[in-house]
Amino acid sequence: MSHAHPHPHPQPPAGMTARAPPQMMAQAQMPPHTAAILDALPFNPIPFVLKDLPPRPNAPPPLPALLCPEHEQLVCDKCNVDFRDINQLSFFMSLLNPSHPPPPPNVPFAKQGEAVLKTREEGNKRFKDGNHREAGALYSRSVGLSMGKPAWEQAKSSQDEITAALMNRSASAAALGEWPAAYADADACIKLSPKNAKGYFRKAKALDGMSRFEEAFHTMQRGVKVEPDNVDYKNYAEELRKKSGITISQPAVEAESTTDVDVKKPIDAATETQAEESAVDNA
Repeated sequence: MSHAHPHPHPQPPAGMTARAPPQMMAQAQMPPHTAAILDALPFNPIPFVLKDLPPRPNAPPPLPALLCPEHEQLVCDKCNVDFRDINQLSFFMSLLNPSHPPPPPNVPFAKQGEAVLKTREEGNKRFKDGNHREAGALYSRSVGLSMGKPAWEQAKSSQDEITAALMNRSASAAALGEWPAAYADADACIKLSPKNAKGYFRKAKALDGMSRFEEAFHTMQRGVKVEPDNVDYKNYAEELRKKSGITISQPAVEAESTTDVDVKKPIDAATETQAEESAVDNA
């Protein structure tokens, strides 16, 4: 209760006085040169109204939207305004959970990355044990985990993880004699990482399995160009050259095989298993 009297009140102990939060006490001052740049930017005030749009069937309740004030349109040629982008941004922002802000950009999500690596390594174990079907399923799960990472993570990290898993899944499909699947995964690896020679090796293996020897040879040639010192790749390219009937004097046409795979004469997967097991990417 407030009262008026002549004697003074004792001062409260240190730290007990009401103080404003630190962010209110010391507001960040904008550097003068930054303020000058912002002031120099052209500014064109655009009038608008905020109104609820009519609900759409089988759609969530609409949020208030910015519209032109005269015609109440999202896009108005007469007013020369287009509010679609800013309204779309408002919609996506409304879906965010304010209690879980994203971490700083380019910070790896440790638990998700560990799960991706652990799943792929488990697939490698199943592959070496001869359980190629189970290995392929684990590689698929690893791809799904990588693609499910938060959007603010480094894209390069997820790309490398997906490439490694697809590379190994291609080997699993080849060991099962499923050449179109092996081809598709290897082709995706090349698109994701064109400087990874193993992608060309996997693709050449799949084409070899479908008796498409000439395409396999040209594909393997591209792999040799990426890793010119790899003796195994050179030997395999020479093996494919002999199968295709291409002579040394013929020009090496680097024809990219089409994605429309035609299964012709699959090779017995058992003859390939031992070589493939030693080539599984353990990265």
